[in-house]
Amino acid sequence: MPVYVFGSNSISQLGLGTEIIKSKPVRLSFFDEIKIKKVKCGVIHTLLLTTDGKLYSWGCNDECALGRDGDESIPGLVNIPEEIVDMAGGGSISVAISVKGNVYAWGTFRNESGVLGFTVDIKIQKYPLKLKLKNIVKVECGFNHVLLLTDKNVLITFGVGICGQLGWKVSKRNKNCLIPTTISTTRKRKINEKFVDIKCGSSHSIAINSDGEAFVWGKNIYGQLGLNDRNSIYKRQKVDLKNIVTAEGGEDHSFFVANDYNIFSCGRNDLGQLGLNDKLHRDIPTSINVIRKLKVKNISKNIFDSN
Repeated sequence: MPVYVFGSNSISQLGLGTEIIKSKPVRLSFFDEIKIKKVKCGVIHTLLLTTDGKLYSWGCNDECALGRDGDESIPGLVNIPEEIVDMAGGGSISVAISVKGNVYAWGTFRNESGVLGFTVDIKIQKYPLKLKLKNIVKVECGFNHVLLLTDKNVLITFGVGICGQLGWKVSKRNKNCLIPTTISTTRKRKINEKFVDIKCGSSHSIAINSDGEAFVWGKNIYGQLGLNDRNSIYKRQKVDLKNIVTAEGGEDHSFFVANDYNIFSCGRNDLGQLGLNDKLHRDIPTSINVIRKLKVKNISKNIFDSN
């Protein structure tokens, strides 16, 4: 199946065996005879999943985000002893979910002081390590945090959480944030906490429940949480939107997609990343009316820009 790549390539994240920037799509011939299920981009590395559950990686491997040895400038197979169904990559962290609901992770997390660690005891994990988690069905990564969703619609988070992105209060020197932790449910019984989708921005998080309500938490200095303020929070709050089917988070901005194909954006907009034909930041989700007629069902992003 043809795979095309383009854009920045300073650390061979395009998988072409070179570091030459490509301003237009170039065919990655390595996968011409392989059936592809999905591709996920980390900050400076790439993960690709085949239809038979095999995982390939390429790009920057300075802190073992590829989970393998060998040439990092071209795709290479990651050795995991189970069929993989989902995966995600962040700054220097990668996570994969098996068909049995097991979680494998490798790489490390970084904070403002440098490498924080992979676990409390491991600084950098070179190869995929099976975590003590079960029944996981979905994973998303921010720059340095991970969201997991179980088959019982429970949220689990770990990684760096100083901006509130883990959904619980984290101190700067506390490495307990590296331990996967279930986000406690709220005491407000009227809130539906049956979450069906999760998304990460660089340092913020989004969860969608079965009623089409979006909940957000984490970094909010540009209004990317869509709560009509710029206060970062660790306790999740509901966005004033209805019938949301999916969402996405960028570095400092967010998108929400409704079931009537309306797309809302909020947060940082100095590069026009909100798609609103201006460069004004938004604290509340604002409709991108120009593309509503296209009946968009899904949306994707790079951790830094929109695409």
